[in-house]
Amino acid sequence: MDGYQWILAAAAHTERHTKQILEAIADDSFPAQGTESVIIRRPMRAKLPLRISSIILFLFALGHTIGFQTFRPDSKQGVCDIEVTIRQFVFFAA
Repeated sequence: MDGYQWILAAAAHTERHTKQILEAIADDSFPAQGTESVIIRRPMRAKLPLRISSIILFLFALGHTIGFQTFRPDSKQGVCDIEVTIRQFVFFAA
């Protein structure tokens, strides 16, 4: 996965959890009867933490992309090992 695909996957993952939370809150048995809990009836404000994590994720992906482009194996055997590893790795797409 490249950096752009990581960002899309992170956004989709967050959206999935948000939908799960909203579904749990909408359930008639939430909160459980007899428990004293506080329910905040306003949307979560997670803009800043999400932006910070997206920037960190972007820099991580960028660093790995640039680092991979500048990497040169010491020998032909190193090149063969990398090619074999790349060809054997299977990506699972959902």
